[in-house]
Amino acid sequence: GGNPVVSSSTDLPSITLDGSNLVLTFKRSDASELNNTSLSVEVSADLNDWTAIPPIPIGLSSSGTVTITEHGVSDDDVTVIIPLSAGDFEFFRLKAVSLGP
Repeated sequence: GGNPVVSSSTDLPSITLDGSNLVLTFKRSDASELNNTSLSVEVSADLNDWTAIPPIPIGLSSSGTVTITEHGVSDDDVTVIIPLSAGDFEFFRLKAVSLGP
């Protein structure tokens, strides 16, 4: 959701603990909703091997552990719930991939 060439802490993802779930919340710009962009959250126990949890849907839809709150032309809110019981991991990352023009 932020501009990569402008320093700002307002667009940083937030991480909270809710019971036995890790909750990741971040902003998603409307430009990233184009069909040539893929977003996913990956978890790892060692920073070497990464496992993707379900991909983040494009558009308005929410799916399973992902909730998307659309804000029109403003950045969307995306919340991903990661069950701590899903495995023995200590790290996670948000992966954004451009799939081409």
